[in-house]
Amino acid sequence: MKHFYFLFLLLLSLCTKAQKTITYTSNEVEQSKKYIQGNKFQKDFLLYVDMLKQSHPAFANKGMPFNIDSTLTAGYKQCKKCKEQAEFSVILQEIAAKLHDGHTSISSNYSTDEMYPMYLFIDDEGVYLKSVQQGFETHLNKKIVKVNGNTISRVCDSFRKTISYGNEWEFRKMFKNTTQSLQPWKELGLCNSDSSIVLTFLDGDSLKLRPLSKRNIHLKDKLEGFAKAQILRRVQLLRQGNTPFSYTLIPGKSTCYLLFDQCEDRNTLLEKSYWKVQHSDSLKRELEKNLLRIPVFSDFLNQMFQTMKDSSIQTLVIDVRQNSGGNSRLCNELLMHLKKELKLPTVYIRESNLAHEHYKALGKDSIAWINANPQTVYSDKDIYEGNVIFVQGERTFSSAGLLITEAVDNGIGTLIGDYASYTPSHYGDIIYWSLPNTQTTGTISNRYFLRPAAEKAKESYIKPDVLLPATFKDYIKGYDPCWDWIINKQRSN
Repeated sequence: MKHFYFLFLLLLSLCTKAQKTITYTSNEVEQSKKYIQGNKFQKDFLLYVDMLKQSHPAFANKGMPFNIDSTLTAGYKQCKKCKEQAEFSVILQEIAAKLHDGHTSISSNYSTDEMYPMYLFIDDEGVYLKSVQQGFETHLNKKIVKVNGNTISRVCDSFRKTISYGNEWEFRKMFKNTTQSLQPWKELGLCNSDSSIVLTFLDGDSLKLRPLSKRNIHLKDKLEGFAKAQILRRVQLLRQGNTPFSYTLIPGKSTCYLLFDQCEDRNTLLEKSYWKVQHSDSLKRELEKNLLRIPVFSDFLNQMFQTMKDSSIQTLVIDVRQNSGGNSRLCNELLMHLKKELKLPTVYIRESNLAHEHYKALGKDSIAWINANPQTVYSDKDIYEGNVIFVQGERTFSSAGLLITEAVDNGIGTLIGDYASYTPSHYGDIIYWSLPNTQTTGTISNRYFLRPAAEKAKESYIKPDVLLPATFKDYIKGYDPCWDWIINKQRSN
């Protein structure tokens, strides 16, 4: 079973890497005086800003998300002094962050081999040291109040301009990852001259950390409390599948627990890699053979709902706390088992040369995709009439966020859990790009998804019907408030 799950992760990783990358060019930019006279960083800076302006949905209307002219002037001057790729990536990332779009970012951002051997936990009460390099375990689980003499709130505020995020919970998620990398600390002037950082804890203790090569980092987590409880519980629930989605009937509870960990299945993974194998029948057959181990989501759902019907299941729990997204088609397939008429988000697609090249490379008709904008679908399924509970968490994002948004706006089920990192109305459908002079790579959104409840378009988050925050106190105690609420709810029924 472990081998099966690792195979899925490998296939998912390979398909992600297989995404077609489009090299961005512009005759108009490349013929300009600034481009011709600039160094390689200045040249790609001009191309990057032009790509955003010509391709991102935020620039489709007259109102600009930020001042292009001042950005061009300041950035071009800054790039003249660039000496390293990582430094250039930070400059571009600061521009991407202005869009407040978690899907538009620099892939090579902070790609240095040097990282701080730590991982943080953040809740409403503060920032804690969750994991640390072996040998420093005595500092685990402590609350951080300062870094190099700067308050932790000041450090967070400094990092905001280098992170692409749509709401506060996406910032927290990205902050935990970004603070592991040396480069942003250097660019923000927050580390010492020897690249070290000193963490000061609430109890007055302190810890000095120096960046290490990735291969020398061995993070230690006590794995006590919440993390261990979650691992054991998920292992029990996943016994039947160990795929991107699986379900378990909880004995004696008349409850089906669906773990929906990734919006990917056999068909979507094949689509992601199609461009790479389309000209080779043998490669295509090999890929299809490997993907046979991954279920088709529609077949999986038909089987699950039939089992629920045969077993008179009264409650369906859909847990997407670990689901970072994928293909939203799977989400709609699930929701069409739960409601006969489903109102979908309104999708605005930014037509551009980059988008046309992207769809062409994937073997799709770009014109058809540009014009596709369904708003309401009607289900031909037998609708499940029992209780439905959705569980979200900080890591719920992208297509998984669309699942929750559509469920809430269509009045389906009860939502429990913590605030999440997705924004209900958001940019998405990413295109992978590269710049010709520095080979910098990244992603850019191609669409804007306006939630079905359009009057709530400006809301940056959805508050659960039952708010059950994932706190650090619960983490170290091994308490999962969502699981306990679900079990107690069934007892009360």
